[in-house]
Amino acid sequence: MTTSQQDPRQLPGGAQADSSPESPDPGASAFSRRTFVIALMSALGAIAAAIVALPTTAFVTAPGWLSTLPRRLLSETVSPALRSEDWTSAGAIGDLDIGVPAYLTVDRPIVDGWVKRVEPVGVYVLRETDAKAVVMDPHCTHLGCPVKFAIGAGGFLCPCHGGAYDERGYPKAGPPPRRLDIYETKVEDGEVLFRELLVPER
Repeated sequence: MTTSQQDPRQLPGGAQADSSPESPDPGASAFSRRTFVIALMSALGAIAAAIVALPTTAFVTAPGWLSTLPRRLLSETVSPALRSEDWTSAGAIGDLDIGVPAYLTVDRPIVDGWVKRVEPVGVYVLRETDAKAVVMDPHCTHLGCPVKFAIGAGGFLCPCHGGAYDERGYPKAGPPPRRLDIYETKVEDGEVLFRELLVPER
């Protein structure tokens, strides 16, 4: 008498069990890739936004911290031509009219690290007396826009935000927080000499 053995793969009722290994779900793999790509794009977007936002924030907030920090503390952010310690001639004082600032472009010998060169810099020179002059930087102390002396206005005007200064560089109207920056200046043998920018007045 023989006893039939039941196939272990056969389920009750005659159904056949699937003995093939379980295959991975392609939907789950696609979902994982999609999630990674979305996360990567979000990270890249955040980095791009930060790159744009940081300079913009610095530009907008510049008047606050630039007007309170001494120029010497900011010397590394200033053009070497403006912080040169060499005396530079701005010409004969007798060639200037008293009380009328004259714009000059002067070549300055500078040393920036190991590099030595001559660099032009624009300045306004005001002759106050026969023996006294003031050399001013021609940039608004609000956001650094170039200013221009207007005889009709009796002073300097900034085209960016309506800043106005008198002929000696002191603010009269608008947002400028202080006078125009000035250089260390002296008159020697009838010649106007200047070197580095001075600490801004409070």
